[in-house]
Amino acid sequence: MNKDSRVDEIIDTLSRDMSKYLKCNVCNERGREGNITVSPASLNVAYKRIFGSIGFSSFRPYSFCEIDFYKERVGVEVQFGKYNYVVYDIFSKFRPCYKDNIIDFGVEIVPSNLLIRMRKIGFISLCSLYAICCFLSAISLALVYIIVLSR
Repeated sequence: MNKDSRVDEIIDTLSRDMSKYLKCNVCNERGREGNITVSPASLNVAYKRIFGSIGFSSFRPYSFCEIDFYKERVGVEVQFGKYNYVVYDIFSKFRPCYKDNIIDFGVEIVPSNLLIRMRKIGFISLCSLYAICCFLSAISLALVYIIVLSR
């Protein structure tokens, strides 16, 4: 399967309904009262189930790193944490795996600003994401696709 069709498969998988796996809460925090938030633990379960359904599983190529999902030389990381973890995924997971011929490319999945507001954590801004993409382009690291999830 070529890169484009594998990325399309991942995008199709991300568009599946995960609501049956998600636990949502009504926020009581000051200034956010009444907003619906999604439990991060249930989000992890949902991604494991939907990626597992198409044959992806976690993979530990080295003792120091684990890739969230791996199938047929493609690594996928779902990152709803801080922006420094996106950089860590790209340079400490994908790059060594690519260099050692373990993956052909990696896919980093990050939330949109709208999705961020539904969660309790801060995240990378789209400007910072653009800067990371420019940096990757400048050093010719063309092995990473970044997918921005929206609601």
